[in-house]
Amino acid sequence: MFASARVVRVCASSSSSSSSSKGKKNKKHKGKKRDATGAAAAAAAAAGRRRREVDSVANANAADASSIDRGLPTTSSAMMIRHASHDEFDATADVSGGDGVNVPIVKKRAVKEIKKAILEAEYLVVLDALQQELVTMQTFVKAKGQKVCVIFEGRDAAGKGGCISRITEVVSPRGCRVVALSAPTVEEKSQWYFQRYVKHLPSAGEIVLFDRSWYNRSGVERVMGFATEEEVARFEREVIEFERMLVDSGIVLIKLWFDVSAEEQERRFKGRIEHSDKRWKLSPMDLYARSKWYDYAKARDAMFENTSATVKWSVVPADDKRIARLNAIQHILSSVDYEEIPSEPLVLPPQQKKPKDYVEKPFDERFAVVVPQVYTTDKINVSVEGRDWADIADVVVDKAKKEFKQLSVDLDETSWPK
Repeated sequence: MFASARVVRVCASSSSSSSSSKGKKNKKHKGKKRDATGAAAAAAAAAGRRRREVDSVANANAADASSIDRGLPTTSSAMMIRHASHDEFDATADVSGGDGVNVPIVKKRAVKEIKKAILEAEYLVVLDALQQELVTMQTFVKAKGQKVCVIFEGRDAAGKGGCISRITEVVSPRGCRVVALSAPTVEEKSQWYFQRYVKHLPSAGEIVLFDRSWYNRSGVERVMGFATEEEVARFEREVIEFERMLVDSGIVLIKLWFDVSAEEQERRFKGRIEHSDKRWKLSPMDLYARSKWYDYAKARDAMFENTSATVKWSVVPADDKRIARLNAIQHILSSVDYEEIPSEPLVLPPQQKKPKDYVEKPFDERFAVVVPQVYTTDKINVSVEGRDWADIADVVVDKAKKEFKQLSVDLDETSWPK
């Protein structure tokens, strides 16, 4: 298991089945029993092996370990990483060496960065394993003609879009669609409320991800006054029967609510305001919604109570975006009844031999031109304040070497970027 408690919780369901998952790839897994255990367990085992290697090195450096007891700074990089990888280690606490000499703040910062890097690496390992399971699931859905519909709801900046992106970046776009509808047109407002959503529902072999859905009526339309109380009440009565028809037709319906705290939402909003490349994510409606935080909370509570008769809501704690993504993807996998479909072996045919009548020649500039080579594989040809990226990279590497030297960390020079 991973040392990080946060990551352990993501993979907790995998511990009991890790020994048997490898030999049962072709066995059908039912519903929640799947829980992506095979993939998560494999990821946990890989990280566990790495962690045991680190601990064995630390044990070998007994002299360094004993130096800690004597109040002396340690020279073991493995010992430093081992401590930094545990959540109970406080990277901001006062760290002192022998004779009451305070360790420079750069050391504490370096330890904090090491810890952060380990958590990020573990997150990527688990994400990769779950994404591979998503591909397996999509292959089954397509082969068996299943229909999967996932609804992503939650407050603004709760992380719905980021989770959707992690799903769509690995699956085939031909069998997985994202539906993110804009405000209804005048014509759509005159239609049956569910009408504009029905045409986007999945066909056989499809997965559809709704980035917000028909539940706009229980949320933003209710709070902002775009729908009357009578319209909202009628919607919440009809949606139960509407979703029952979807389920009865064979659609696997998953309803996710990404739950973010007011403090974390404010932090993310400020980040979007400060970074111009993220400002498009903020609309005037998003900003105004901040003034109605508890009105939205009441609307959410009423929606949960009134619309869960057919399919219950699944709440995803989302103050940590990475953990939210892992848990949401794992829940989707556990909600779909699928198994691995054996694929036909692929054989790469030999490349066609060049015909005798074909002559290699440069592109004729009358018909086609090569785009300007601003960037090359040897060097990115841009500069920042008069320095190109290669120079900046050299400076960063040199600085890292100096900081780790102050930590008395022994590093193989060949491992540094050239």
